[in-house]
Parts: sequence; structure tokens; C-alpha cells
Amino acid sequence: MGKQQKSGSSWKDTFGDRIGQFDVSADNYSKLIERLVGARNGKAFWSGILIRVEALVEQKTVIEELQMILAISSDDFKHQSNQGLVKYEGRWQDGGNWYYTVLYLLMLQVSSSHSEGGTCHGLLLALADKYSALQFDAPYTDTTVSLQGDVIECILATTRSKGASISVEVRKDRQAVHDNISKVLEGLRRCMFFLAYDEHLCVDDLPPTRVFVDLFQTAYCCS
Repeated sequence: MGKQQKSGSSWKDTFGDRIGQFDVSADNYSKLIERLVGARNGKAFWSGILIRVEALVEQKTVIEELQMILAISSDDFKHQSNQGLVKYEGRWQDGGNWYYTVLYLLMLQVSSSHSEGGTCHGLLLALADKYSALQFDAPYTDTTVSLQGDVIECILATTRSKGASISVEVRKDRQAVHDNISKVLEGLRRCMFFLAYDEHLCVDDLPPTRVFVDLFQTAYCCS
């Protein structure tokens, strides 16, 4: 985990994991809301991300992976997560726990209101009972972001397993899950670059992951 970026540096310099006590002041929050609401096609862009998340909470690969995480030990959970990578710009890489955590929270939120996401939501709630750091309102700490990110990494680890011994149907579903995760992460990166474009916004102005999710829902889904 790197040191916290000094105020004044942009997300273009470092947009990886960033854990710390952010000052989510009313002034900073209102700046972000104003910028998001004023973005051309911003609502459609955010809706596009949510469509991908809605697809994820219904997919068989995701459901089976959540069931597996629930059944195995914490050590095996961590070992599985270490195998998780996403293919981005032609390279397998770690997408970053901050982004994974935002996706995890979106899956938890979307599955709660999505008619076909009930099974996924029930499994996520069961995992949150087993690991308190997986609760939606868990404190914003290294442990929380790491464990919530581990859930997404476990799913990614399974999506990489597409050998000839695996049925075509399963391989297709795993590829679709990977593609949906990849598109969501790409969209979140674009959001970060957009928010950092204003010279008055820096790393310290960006809120913790849960507040970030609420921010976008406020800007685009409740207006």
C-alpha cells in the first residue's frame, strides 16, 4: 500500500488504491455533485455502468463463486483472491482494490433492488454476516477495502479458468463476467479522470468508496 498522495496531485498521477481519512466536507461533496450533474451525457454514462452491474448479479459464475467463498475458510478465500487479475489494454493486471470495492458495493446495492438479483443479494448478505468488513456500512479501513476487493478478485480468478475440459456454456459465462467487470472498472477510471480534470479537485477531495457510490446515485439516479 503506497503512501497517501499529497494534496494538489491529481488522480492522473496515481489512481490506484488510496486509503486514509478523507475530509468529505460539504464543500467538496457539493463540488463533485455539481461537476457530475453538469457532465454531458453523464447520466447515460453512469446508467451504462449500472447495466453491467445488473448483469453481473444475475450471472451463474458470480452466484457460484459467492457460494464457494461462503463455504471455504478465510485462508482459502485469500488464496483464491490472489489469483484474480483483469485484462486491461491487452495486459493481465491488478485492477486496484479501490475500484474493486466500488464494484462490490454497487453489486450489493443493485442486487437488493433488482428482481433477478435476489440470490446474489442473499449470498452477499450471508458473506457480510461471516465477515463484518463485507458489510455495506463497514468502516472505511485497509481491512474493509482489502476484503471487499478480495470478493471481486475471487470472481476474476475463476473467470480466467476456461480450459478445454470446461463446457462451452460455462466458458462463455465466465468470459461475459470478466468483460462486465472490465467495463465497469474502465468506466470508474474514466470517472476518476473526469473528476480530477478540475484543478481544484485532488486526491484528498475524493470521498471513501461508499460515499462515492452514494454520490453517483445522488447525481444520476435520484435527480
